Amino acid sequence: MKTLIFDLDGTLIDSVPDISASLNRAFTGEGLAPIAIERVKVLISLGARAMVEQAARESGCGPNTNFDDLRDLFLSEYKARPIENTVVYPGVFDVLDKLKADGVLLGICTNKPKKTASTVIPALGLDGYFSATLYSDSQPYKKPDPRHVHDVIDLLGGDAAEAVFIGDSEIDLAAAHNADLPIVLVSYGYSLAPPHELEADVLINHFSDLPNALDEISQQQKR
Repeated sequence: MKTLIFDLDGTLIDSVPDISASLNRAFTGEGLAPIAIERVKVLISLGARAMVEQAARESGCGPNTNFDDLRDLFLSEYKARPIENTVVYPGVFDVLDKLKADGVLLGICTNKPKKTASTVIPALGLDGYFSATLYSDSQPYKKPDPRHVHDVIDLLGGDAAEAVFIGDSEIDLAAAHNADLPIVLVSYGYSLAPPHELEADVLINHFSDLPNALDEISQQQKR
């Protein structure tokens, strides 16, 4: 498999502590009740706008709440303190080093907006691995729209017939299926449903298992 497209939050990085803290700072400033980190975790894959709206409704916001303003407030809070408690998952750097050395094309397709993702990725030392990154606001569409995925492949100069998506959630699964790509799901991410209940081609419990998962997909395609 010569082209790999990665989700970001819940796949490469554990960002929920900082996202949750930033969201709750924004909510507290607007007189809204805080949201539990466990709930934020399953809303992250929706993207910033949908996450903020759903969380605000669960927090008991009023009927006249401006969700766009609330999203902007959250993004400002998050951009100001993006990686206080965010970490790259174990095994990620070792695997990316090997993939890059092998000449595999690596890209990111995330529903995180550019305002925050473009700060987080280099701050965590991930920017040198990926030759293309598309955010939720890079195009007029986003995951699970297959065009979001295929645009990353095109930017990489890759071939969809030799590509695999690596993600952690229902959104990623739908994006990969819509783009007609095989998908490796990680079990440790931000999926709403139990990962083993989703129809991934391969499910892995640790990022270091990715090379073996890719070999398994290659063997599946040869049958």
